[in-house]
Amino acid sequence: MGYAALGLSIVGFVTGLVSPFKVLLLFVLLLLFVSIGFAVANGLSLLRTALVVVAAQTIIQTSYFLGAVARYALTHNRMRPVL
Repeated sequence: MGYAALGLSIVGFVTGLVSPFKVLLLFVLLLLFVSIGFAVANGLSLLRTALVVVAAQTIIQTSYFLGAVARYALTHNRMRPVL
């Protein structure tokens, strides 16, 4: 599970660096179905399935946000005069 979380965070960060918001929506929808399928395949209860879905969505959306902030910081790096 740790490697899956690391992979999700890397995918989210790279997506935030190079892609618009619409791409995140596609990843979130795809991740919803994949995480539900994972939980059902492993025989998890309804509560644990919900936790898997929420954890996966939180990881990818947070890392996307950090990637988008990094993209903004890298592309809008102008010096502003001090008043």
